[in-house]
Amino acid sequence: MKGSGIYLCIGSAAAAAIVFSDWNFQFVCTAAPLFLFCYLRIPQVSLKIIYLILILLILIRTELIEQLNISKMDSDTTSVSAIIKSAPLRNGDNVKWTAETKSGEKIIISLNLQKKEEIEQLNQFMPGIECNWKGKLEKPIPAVNFRAFSYMDYLHQHQIHWVFQAESLDHGSCAIKDSKISQLKEKLLIWRHFGVDWIESNFPVPLQGISAALIFGDRQLLEPETEISYQSLGIIHLLAVSGMHVGLITGCILIILLRAGFTKENAAVVLICFLPIYIILAGAAPSVVRAGGMAIIFMVIYRFRLNSRHAVDVLAFTCIVMLLCNPYYLLQVGFQLSFIVSLCLMFSSKLILKSNIPMSLIIVTTLAQLASLPIILYHFHEFSLLSFLLNLLFIPLITIIVLPASFLLFFISLISLPLADLWLQPLADLMDALHLGLNRIRQTRFLQVPAGQPAAPMIMIMSFSILYVFKSSERKGKLCTYALSIVTASLLLQIFLPYTDNKAYVTFLDVGQGDSIVIELPYRKAVYVIDGGGALTFPKEKWAERDKLYDPGEQIVVPFLKSRGIREIDTVIVTHGDADHYGGVPAVTRETKVRKILYGRSEKFESKEIKFLAEMSNRGIPVFETGDGDAWLEDGHQFKVLAPEGTESSGNARSIVLAAEIKGKSFLFTGDIEEQEETQLLKRYPYIQADYVKVAHHGSSTSSSEAFLDQIGAKTAFISAGRCNRFGHPGEDVLSKLDSRNIKVFQTKEQGAVRLTIRADDKVSINAAVPAGVQYECK
Repeated sequence: MKGSGIYLCIGSAAAAAIVFSDWNFQFVCTAAPLFLFCYLRIPQVSLKIIYLILILLILIRTELIEQLNISKMDSDTTSVSAIIKSAPLRNGDNVKWTAETKSGEKIIISLNLQKKEEIEQLNQFMPGIECNWKGKLEKPIPAVNFRAFSYMDYLHQHQIHWVFQAESLDHGSCAIKDSKISQLKEKLLIWRHFGVDWIESNFPVPLQGISAALIFGDRQLLEPETEISYQSLGIIHLLAVSGMHVGLITGCILIILLRAGFTKENAAVVLICFLPIYIILAGAAPSVVRAGGMAIIFMVIYRFRLNSRHAVDVLAFTCIVMLLCNPYYLLQVGFQLSFIVSLCLMFSSKLILKSNIPMSLIIVTTLAQLASLPIILYHFHEFSLLSFLLNLLFIPLITIIVLPASFLLFFISLISLPLADLWLQPLADLMDALHLGLNRIRQTRFLQVPAGQPAAPMIMIMSFSILYVFKSSERKGKLCTYALSIVTASLLLQIFLPYTDNKAYVTFLDVGQGDSIVIELPYRKAVYVIDGGGALTFPKEKWAERDKLYDPGEQIVVPFLKSRGIREIDTVIVTHGDADHYGGVPAVTRETKVRKILYGRSEKFESKEIKFLAEMSNRGIPVFETGDGDAWLEDGHQFKVLAPEGTESSGNARSIVLAAEIKGKSFLFTGDIEEQEETQLLKRYPYIQADYVKVAHHGSSTSSSEAFLDQIGAKTAFISAGRCNRFGHPGEDVLSKLDSRNIKVFQTKEQGAVRLTIRADDKVSINAAVPAGVQYECK
């Protein structure tokens, strides 16, 4: 095929993408020219026929898998008998397994451990063991915020539709299934689990995470903050088992076999048999499947003396086979990055090979950064200008020192732990220093550029321009320069596009039982954030503590801001000193530049408030007290603080109440005020009205009095409350009051995040993150 296979690969990927888009008309129209382009670029008539057959086959295969990817289980199921298919994944007092029922359906088993002694029992619950569990089935929750990670979609891609919440280990009546435990895959998964467990038990803490990731493709032991730093700074690919690892393993085994007297042909056979084993041991992520698959193909070609094949064709063939086996691979970021970066480097192989080692490293780093840019922007919404320099440092460091040393010390430790200890600590000290430096660099946000999530047309323009740059990199010419200019222009356009948007946005984020509202004025004249959400935490024993506590500021507010390309917040308004309102603000200030913070005026603050405000001041963020009568004007949009007066008691009573008029639409943001404060507010502002109101105190029955609702005359109300919250918010009486006044209600507990958009013609549209018809049942 001599390189034509790439067009078959692109066509196959586009065909699968059409099915996953649910045959979206716009997507089909966009893909049609791509299909035609690939067809015309294929020279041989026979290959054109294969191309058409392959497209049809992928369409049918993907559609069939999607149609069959449904659950047959009853939601009222209270007991299941299932064979464990994965090693236990423990996070504090919670442990999860993937299991398969007798009907062949995969589920997640989730269990909260009751006591520390149960941890030792987990080694009895390994792949191949059949257990009877008692508990309840729960539907995984979809993405409840715009452009957020969807656990439901993630599980759907793995053909899983339920999470079974098991009551306890005591109900796990288990038995070994000989027909299952004897299977090689189950044994390999057990070995993988014990390998990771060996690293956790015997390696120094700073080395545990990086070693488990490099050897077994398991990031569970990596500190959450360190993993975020790798991701934010654009070097997360170094933690993925890929071609670098496969090449090292293959090379070492080949040398050993040849030294042992094997012929090259027989050594190739051994490697063909070994590589599938290594793929499973390394976690079978798309990147290692791709690298291992290509290595197997090359070994087969060599062993059976087949006609030499173009490397691009081998890559394309691997991609097509993976998509035929599992079309859901296409939706995984690891699959996308692995193939795109590999393809672009292959296109530039001559340029790389004719350069000296230092220059080739610079070229590879530059090309890999450019190739991955559209995918990084789409999934992570930001990129780091330091990424290039960090890759220059970390690629040789990981490749030449850390990766080989991790493998070597792991095997030495199995033979003689004291001997391995001589080198484990120095390597751990090195990684500790490097990770500390990475975390500090990330925290400074130096040269971090949140660009927002590009639209599909922007992604396509950037991707094809980049591919053309690589395709023509061997030839000097204006077209290559033009393509590179288009990439640069597209990136700049993506960054500055919000500053040309004449619409205003008010987004009520779903932060669970808490508040967080983001206001974006037209042309990005200002961005205001009202509260940052927060979560109540309860003390646990050390063994039961989760690796990372839930922080809605870090896990919801910050990702949303990045997806919108928001690099700076003009004002963070913290309505009052309850954790579900200010708890997420510190994370927001760490990840985003904040010009100032407004906090309710008071004669006396509680200790928790003083601690929070001091932390903000220590970060260099000006904190201003505000209260009744304060107001400001921003590009014609009015904002006025109506409360507190400053004499109220702490807590809900001292909430900031903010009235706003944006593009002629009036809003009232009420914090957690209750009926007494509503009465005082009506006395000071007897004619107050608003088109849109944020219902006070999450819809509690202690707020939203008849008189208050009658006076403001709102058309639409927004309630921020957590699903199945223990307070019963919102109260049925409040919902009844709103309904009797024909006020349309949006609840984050039912519809997820809600965005109100005021267009240029002043017309308003309201969208919810959770599709209509999705129901949640509190059991």
